[in-house]
Amino acid sequence: MPTRSGNPYLLGESSQVSTTSMESQPTVTFADIMTRLTAITQTVSDVRKDQQVDHERLAKLETSREPPKIEEPPVPPNGNHNAPNPDDQYLKSIKLDIPTFDGRHDPQLLLDWPQQLDRYFTWNPLMKFRKVKFASMKLTGQASQYGTNVKSLRAS
Repeated sequence: MPTRSGNPYLLGESSQVSTTSMESQPTVTFADIMTRLTAITQTVSDVRKDQQVDHERLAKLETSREPPKIEEPPVPPNGNHNAPNPDDQYLKSIKLDIPTFDGRHDPQLLLDWPQQLDRYFTWNPLMKFRKVKFASMKLTGQASQYGTNVKSLRAS
């Protein structure tokens, strides 16, 4: 059997002698703890003051900003406001469409489809009842069946 300084030990044990006497550990006094606590408290206080200053700076910046200026469309040279606007003609020539929604249980599709509707209605402003009709035309499959059932329940 292996020995360590004349004492037998098992193979899995460490060959170093460990001391666990209380005398080898440093002594911490109440005054040391209070000094450390005071330093931590002062650091926290300084951080809070810095945050408050940052919030004040941000508030000053936000109040000093001017609201964005909305440009008015230029008045035609002849003074006729009913003249066709070339931008309106260009925008009407752009064809946008949104994908259909079939009611599949795919969370990403369920989240993306209303966002695409919102973007479309930002581009093409419509009244609420027309938005509902347009969106219902884009439902297919199970979603379309559900929409039909809701309409029939409301009618009765």
